[in-house]
Amino acid sequence: MKDERFSYCFIENSKFGLIYFVCVISASVLGGIINFVYRGGGPDYIGVNALIMALTQGGLHELPASIFSRFKVNMVDRLIVIFGGYLVAWGIINKFNVIQTKPGRRTFII
Repeated sequence: MKDERFSYCFIENSKFGLIYFVCVISASVLGGIINFVYRGGGPDYIGVNALIMALTQGGLHELPASIFSRFKVNMVDRLIVIFGGYLVAWGIINKFNVIQTKPGRRTFII
């Protein structure tokens, strides 16, 4: 019984890890492409832009520099968003006593 519960928790937690890495990579790539294509009139002293300038001075092309510079920001941001969202959903489920009556159907008891 204990081993089954551990394996279930491990699978559920590994899904969160996979979602985390997919979100970090996709947000970094999309943000880097948008920053590369659209050079809006934003301030140049933002940390991401400073890292882009440092990477381009090191010989990296602007598009990969835009993508790589976003990883540090997105790693922290997605960690808060994914696990924070899970905790909020868990709190809502516990507050409103969501019970599962049949597989795939849920009943709200307030």
